[in-house]
Amino acid sequence: MYEALTFPTLLCLLTPIPFASDILDGVFPGKAILVKGNVLSSSAGGDHRFTIDLCCGILVNGDHRDDKALHINPRFDSSGVTLYDRILMLYLDGKYFRFSKADRDIVLNSLINNTWGVEQRLPNPLERGKPFSIRILILRDYFKVSVNGKHLSDFVHRVPLEKIKCIYVHGCIDIELIEYQGTRPSFSPPPSAPSIGSSDDSNEPIEIAKPVHRIC
Repeated sequence: MYEALTFPTLLCLLTPIPFASDILDGVFPGKAILVKGNVLSSSAGGDHRFTIDLCCGILVNGDHRDDKALHINPRFDSSGVTLYDRILMLYLDGKYFRFSKADRDIVLNSLINNTWGVEQRLPNPLERGKPFSIRILILRDYFKVSVNGKHLSDFVHRVPLEKIKCIYVHGCIDIELIEYQGTRPSFSPPPSAPSIGSSDDSNEPIEIAKPVHRIC
C-alpha cells in the first residue's frame, strides 16, 4: 500500500522576472512542472530570449554558478542586419563582411561544474506577443518537455534528480503561473526482479494526480 504525501497550494499574485524559488517537495519521477505566461513582443535591451532552469542551488549567475540540471532557452533573435549594414556591405562589395545568423531555436542543455554541455536544438514554435505553456515531466531517466501541449523533446538526466533544488525563470516573458503537479509516495517498495516478458515502464508517461502546488 502507498500513502501519497499532500502539500498545500501556494498562491503568489505578483511574479516578477527574474524569478527564483525552491521546488516544494523536490523533484521525483512522476512530478511535472508547468509554466504558463506570455512572450513579450519586445524587451528592454533587445534580449529576445527567455530561460527556464532547474538548478541545484541559488547561485544562478556569475562565474561560479550552481549546476543546472535542465536549461530550457527559447530564442527569438533576428539576423541583426540593419539598413546601415546593407549599405556598408554594398560599399565593401561584400568583402570582409559577416553577419550573425538568426537564432530562433529552443535550446536544451545543462551546466555542470560551470561548463555548458552539448546542446539539443529544436525548432521554436513560440511567437513573440503570444501566450505559451511549457511542461516538464520528470521521469526516472529523462525529462519529457512539452510546448503548448505538444511533445518537444526528451532530455536525458545529466545530474541526479535529488540534487535539483530550485527553479529559475528570466528573460522576455511575463509569468501567469508556475504549477507543480504530482505527489510523492511516502515510501517505495523493495526492488524485485522483473518477471519474464515484463517491461520497465518507469520512463513511460505517468498520469499526474492532484493536488497541485501553484504559483501565479
